[in-house]
Amino acid sequence: MNNKLNDPNISAEEKERIKKQIIVLEEDNRKLKQSVEQKKKQEQQKEKEKPTPPPAPVPSFTSNLPKLSTTDKLIIAGALSLTVYFLFLRDNRDRR
Repeated sequence: MNNKLNDPNISAEEKERIKKQIIVLEEDNRKLKQSVEQKKKQEQQKEKEKPTPPPAPVPSFTSNLPKLSTTDKLIIAGALSLTVYFLFLRDNRDRR
């Protein structure tokens, strides 16, 4: 539009019409910018109003223990079985 305003071949009436259009467009632009700013403020306000999420649950005792593979579990089970056998189930030959 500014190019048309500076064009010497355009009549004075056309230049006035273009100036009015520029003014109207600038007004619309200002209104739209204000609308965008208001929507941004509303969005920020909504973000502030959101409730805070509950705190993370406290980890239990078992979560602190390392993860065991199947082999490790079998070794532990075997050691416990031998311990129970030798302490309680073995027939002492010394008693006879």
